[in-house]
Amino acid sequence: MYFQLLAEHGYIGLGLYLAMLASFFLSARRLVKAARNRDDHLIWHYAKMLQFAIVGFGTSGFFLGRAYFDYLFFIVACVVILERVAADAATTVSRNPTSRVTAGPRRTPSTR
Repeated sequence: MYFQLLAEHGYIGLGLYLAMLASFFLSARRLVKAARNRDDHLIWHYAKMLQFAIVGFGTSGFFLGRAYFDYLFFIVACVVILERVAADAATTVSRNPTSRVTAGPRRTPSTR
């Protein structure tokens, strides 16, 4: 994938592609840190899942020519959407500090 991009678009095209991947990782890292600070496990899990998905896609790029495969762009779009959801949840909590917004059930420790 990387050599394909280099051959078809040159160093500028490869640089833009790698810049998009770097931007993705920075956004996902910011989401993970913010979710950890707010103790939002759902956002944290989704952000980590998307990071692992893009690492798998990038690793397969060494062996397969998948430079224009839609999967990458779907993952990047999911991070953008997740940033919006996390921002909306943070805004809701800051308006009403007594309520906690969660998108899923909270796990409680079992008493066995």
